Amino acid sequence: MPPTAQSISCHTDRIVLFCPLVFLVHPIIIQRRVKTELLAPMWTLKGKEKLDYVEDYQNLATASETMGLEIFFIQDVGYFAVMANRNNQPGSALYRWSDGRFIIHQYFLSYQAQAWKHFTIEKRIFLALANFEKNDFGEELSVIYKWNPKKMKFFPYQSIQTYSARDWEAFHIDGETFLVVANHREGNNHNINSVIYKWNSSNGLFEINQTIPTSGAYDWEFFSIGPYSFLVVANTFNGTSTNVQSNIYIWLGSAFRPFQSIMTFGASDWEFFRIQDRFFLAVANSHNYTVGIKTQKPEEYAINSVIYELNITAQQFVKFQDVLTYSAVDWEFFTVGEDYFLIVANSYDGNSFSVNSVIYRWQGYEGFVAVHYLPTYGCRDWEAFKTSNGSYIMYSSAKEPTSRVLKLKTL
Repeated sequence: MPPTAQSISCHTDRIVLFCPLVFLVHPIIIQRRVKTELLAPMWTLKGKEKLDYVEDYQNLATASETMGLEIFFIQDVGYFAVMANRNNQPGSALYRWSDGRFIIHQYFLSYQAQAWKHFTIEKRIFLALANFEKNDFGEELSVIYKWNPKKMKFFPYQSIQTYSARDWEAFHIDGETFLVVANHREGNNHNINSVIYKWNSSNGLFEINQTIPTSGAYDWEFFSIGPYSFLVVANTFNGTSTNVQSNIYIWLGSAFRPFQSIMTFGASDWEFFRIQDRFFLAVANSHNYTVGIKTQKPEEYAINSVIYELNITAQQFVKFQDVLTYSAVDWEFFTVGEDYFLIVANSYDGNSFSVNSVIYRWQGYEGFVAVHYLPTYGCRDWEAFKTSNGSYIMYSSAKEPTSRVLKLKTL
């Protein structure tokens, strides 16, 4: 059984020393290797265009509030945006990009949906839905859907027992396909196992591969650095406090092993990204709260989210920059021309859900500097995408039945 979060924290240094990380000993080797690899999604405009401003492009009325958003591309079909909608009826919605707009394409039966994850296995296309509530039969199931290219729709493929699921992450290691679910709680118990599933090519199903103890798990992020694969979990609440360790795991042999623990405050998202030969992890901290300790409400939500950078010498991610955020729930990394950007989803300042989300531009020695303030209401998720007509960012709201597409105007 994997060690608990507490034991990971106590023994992190010892565990790291036993990890045969070639890139930590020979940084020159990894620097040469990563220049040919794409380690994080990057939406890039060609040439040396510069981001000038952001304009309102499409206000998309949704069936209900949207907890999560996933944008993906199907070859020869185009872009889609799938919403994790709060209400069961008509359910969660899939939109297709047509003539420069998102239009409704399909509805899915869902139960307080939290997130979607698009992934492929060879030529097969899937969507994994994280349901937070039980269905009409009292079953707590999340569902994997498979794309039917003839009917141009997704159909249910496999149901998996989950516990107040918040997120799915999909990834490939050595030709194998995995899914990991963020199980948030079972009843009132937030300290439960989240589960990694592995695709069995013989029977065409996902099967349990490994369990990892988590505390109010909210998000998983997979990333690779050279030949090494990592998973990091955003632990949100342990039953008494949001001040908990979130853990990074490294793939060794045939399983994920503890690599490093980082103190977080209601962590709701991790975003991995690369700038040239530097590797970063940004955590969205949403809430600073401990049962029995009274604080002023704004102080619970106006807290620092943190950007960490991999320090090869120290063999761990170290703090690079604090960013003041307001109940941050998502980070999204994107590029425009030769410039790098992060956008944060600020959701609540302690008094109002009308809070600016902020675009930060990478400015080298200065780190990330705020350049654009975008009015949002209960912002939950940001996604970036690029079409032949330009580049866009899109956000979903957990507090109103509207999502918005914004266009990036360039010089």
